[in-house]
Amino acid sequence: MDGIINLHKPPGLTSHAAVLKVRRLSKTKVGHSGTLDPAASGVLILCLGKATRLSRFFTDYPKEYIANLQLGVDTTTDDAEGDVLAVSDTSALTAAAVEAVLSRFTGPIRQVPPRYSAIHHQGKRLYELARQGIEVDSPARDVVVERIKVLGWALPFVTLSIRCSKGTYIRSLCRDIGAALEVGGHLSSLIRTRVGSYSLNTATSLSALSSKEAVQGALLPLKQTLVEIPALRVDKDAIIPLLCGQTLTPAELVGEHTPLKADQHYRLLDAQGELLALGKAQTSDDKVVLKPERVFKKAETISL
Repeated sequence: MDGIINLHKPPGLTSHAAVLKVRRLSKTKVGHSGTLDPAASGVLILCLGKATRLSRFFTDYPKEYIANLQLGVDTTTDDAEGDVLAVSDTSALTAAAVEAVLSRFTGPIRQVPPRYSAIHHQGKRLYELARQGIEVDSPARDVVVERIKVLGWALPFVTLSIRCSKGTYIRSLCRDIGAALEVGGHLSSLIRTRVGSYSLNTATSLSALSSKEAVQGALLPLKQTLVEIPALRVDKDAIIPLLCGQTLTPAELVGEHTPLKADQHYRLLDAQGELLALGKAQTSDDKVVLKPERVFKKAETISL
């Protein structure tokens, strides 16, 4: 089985547990591209077989969430799973005040990850150190919040729609919004509604994956993945050299295409649209060529 599953992870389950279930049913290599906290639900992209070599590309996709922010309560984990650190009066809060603060958190921002997170520090994850009572100053990270939109008000609760870059912690965002309002706050619940072009509306529930056949039925094949990356067709005489690791020139591509852009990735397809390799354009002797980074077919299995 080579491909991906757009999984709807339920709340109360770790991403690793979801991977283990699908690995046990499919009896193949399975990984995920972007952890969801156990309490969160929503889109979790599972990569099976050869698709595990593409996981970093799915990780790079922007994400969309529906987040419930509770103002007036700080917690140790910046979400509802942690112990309460402080409670503040929110009776003076207004929708206008919250809207004004939200604008500060759109665009490129610096963000400090939660103390309870999976980020590594000197060989250990931050949540392991936090559980041992060891305080660590987490370095701030550059992230991009493309959009924050208010979906509903019931102060001190606010429901937000958020679109952001990889590496953004919604828990940190809620904590920092609360701090900016001088009342504190935490993430009370979270749903990931989209990863790139993969939405919750088309996701498969974990309960539906009850057998190897069900996993196969939910699988999107390699040729239907990474559709955001431009596709190019390879001349049949260049396929074997490509699969052996040789670079391609524009002359070895079929059909019209825009000039290759250096540092851009391309999906390299055969005449039937099957994914042969993922290549990256690079400059060589003042010319732009395609160097294969991931090859998905074996040269000896190709019949031309």
